[in-house]
Amino acid sequence: MAGKKTYSPNDQHKSFFKIIAGQNASENDLSRFFRACFLNSPVFAQIVLTTIWREAGLSGSAPKADGWECNYQPATPVHGGGRLDLCLMPPSGLRTKAIQRPIFLESKVGSPLTEQQLQRYKEHGTEVLVAITKNWPEVSQAWLKRNRVKSLRWQDICRELRQTKCHGQQNRFLCDRFATYLEESDMAYREGISQSDLLDVQSLLKRIASSEDDGGVVPRASFKVAGACIELLKDVKRLVREKLPKSKFTGWKSWGPGYYHEREDNSITEHAFGFILYPKIWHDQNFRCTIGFPVSTRKPYLLLHREQGGEMFRERYLLIRSILSKRYLDAEKVANAVVKAASDWRVP
Repeated sequence: MAGKKTYSPNDQHKSFFKIIAGQNASENDLSRFFRACFLNSPVFAQIVLTTIWREAGLSGSAPKADGWECNYQPATPVHGGGRLDLCLMPPSGLRTKAIQRPIFLESKVGSPLTEQQLQRYKEHGTEVLVAITKNWPEVSQAWLKRNRVKSLRWQDICRELRQTKCHGQQNRFLCDRFATYLEESDMAYREGISQSDLLDVQSLLKRIASSEDDGGVVPRASFKVAGACIELLKDVKRLVREKLPKSKFTGWKSWGPGYYHEREDNSITEHAFGFILYPKIWHDQNFRCTIGFPVSTRKPYLLLHREQGGEMFRERYLLIRSILSKRYLDAEKVANAVVKAASDWRVP
């Protein structure tokens, strides 16, 4: 029957919500799943409310989620503004307090976030408006700040669901399944990349590049970790551009993040995930940020590298442990290391 979702044995490898939504998950699916988790898991509700409060920079401390409601596709308070995706409503007795107003959420999965849409919502009574996006918002941070619109990414929600300890079987199930749904729907990537994970990736890359016939290898999660490294480096590149003065890298082009390798005597000596910034022709001058995986016994590391006139001009190696937070790779720390090197080396 058209439109009917059926179960197959392969579905056991998919997330709970992915089975329900099918292959083409939409913003409506995401909003409905979010609401179901919010209403049925006090832990999920507290995690997302706290995350929204902190990441969106709402005033005061995040409140307890007890008594909060989650409405699906609410109309704007003033008639004529259309419908948003979700609204978090505080307990009725608290709605008159300045810091306990309804929080309207506009979720973006694939469609772009536009100034016109957000402006319409603001003009029709949404005092606290938060955009939750898959990618970095297309609307500039300056415009969002000027128009009192807050923003965060589904990545922020996923991170907290993964890193916060959940008590109770139902709470653990819903928090884990929603985070898995975000990752499998390509709305978030796995951020929990440990040094041990990088060693597994290094081992896999060595085996792939080896000329020996050793009967193959079972990669486990290494390919997913490699993909997550690329996604993390995308965030690093974005953070670097935000942290540096606007005059820095103006007009520069970029390559990656992607994969490349170094060779000596027709043998691969090092695998790398990274991005390159360059003004016109990257051979003349470039600045690289790379997670390196040597083929030797040396452990993975972060490499910051400046080249000028086809020759290495500056180079800085950092131990992986220096860019970890709570045992995991931290995009903010990597970006800070890049910014410091660019400043020390006066790039550009």
